[in-house]
Amino acid sequence: MKTSALAFAASLALAACGGLGGGGSKADLVKWCVDSGDAPADCECMAGRLQAELSPELFSTLATGFTAGEDAAAEALENLPEDQQMEAMSALIEAGMSCTGTVPAEG
Repeated sequence: MKTSALAFAASLALAACGGLGGGGSKADLVKWCVDSGDAPADCECMAGRLQAELSPELFSTLATGFTAGEDAAAEALENLPEDQQMEAMSALIEAGMSCTGTVPAEG
């Protein structure tokens, strides 16, 4: 079963037990997602949902972390305060499920 890039990122977030750090944009996140092999419509949907649900600062942190690569995403997640980690993970999972119908694996 195909797992979307952002759903994979949610799995990574869960595995890392959480956080992220600053900059980035919706366009960069969509490009990264598409470059990871996911459908452009799914990527647009997920990035749009994340942008709508998260604060601009947290969205920017996520976008920066994911576009920098898996290691950077994990490190960024680990550096977030616990409440932001939970908010980010919840938004990632919800966006993945809503936009792709895929339930991310937990590790």
